[in-house]
Amino acid sequence: MLTAQGLAFSYGDSPVLTDVDFRVCKGEIVSLLGPSGCGKSTVLRLVAGLLAPNSGSIAWDAANHKVGFVFQDAALMPWATVADNVALPLTLAGERNPEAIQRALGAVGLDDLAGRYPDMLSGGQRMRVSIARALASAPHLMLMDEPFAALDEILRFQMNRLLLDLTAERGWGCLFVTHSLYEAAFLSDRVLVMRAGRIAGEIVPGLDRSLAPAAQRASAPFMAAVAQIGQLLEETP
Repeated sequence: MLTAQGLAFSYGDSPVLTDVDFRVCKGEIVSLLGPSGCGKSTVLRLVAGLLAPNSGSIAWDAANHKVGFVFQDAALMPWATVADNVALPLTLAGERNPEAIQRALGAVGLDDLAGRYPDMLSGGQRMRVSIARALASAPHLMLMDEPFAALDEILRFQMNRLLLDLTAERGWGCLFVTHSLYEAAFLSDRVLVMRAGRIAGEIVPGLDRSLAPAAQRASAPFMAAVAQIGQLLEETP
């Protein structure tokens, strides 16, 4: 779906990324994990086209591709209903597609809340609206920048499960930024560990998705992946 090669980016004289290579395939979740300031969010912005690399390339398998972006803050319009918030990307594109909005709300379990306003929703519901908004335009690649970081652990587990279900159902690729070793090990087909603007290594958790989520988190592959990620983070750049 997407191949990045030799990406480099600087803010003025301050280098942020140096020679970053990675790929994202259809139907997989790839996590970017590393300390603050290592360049994770910058990678997402380069992929989204919000920034241009100083050098390197980002190549797509298809000329026509759509990208959905979900931020840590749900960033909903407080004066607009849930349905109108979800419709935003379609509205900006000059499209009217009530069916797409309803499908997006149904996918995140919010069919019956279309007429509510953001201040009437819980934190988890607001994040679901944010995901539905990204879903509405039928993206081929979902970019997610610590979307569940502000949620409590129970809600975070629920949202992790929702993301896995949506990825399996929609077949999109997902590039997911997180600070949580456990979240990365549970969600990801591959974990890219970043340090100092580079990718330090790649971990493949290889969890058995036929098991219940609790069993996956208690499995030997999960614990091994967490340990391997931790080891890469502790190594000196």
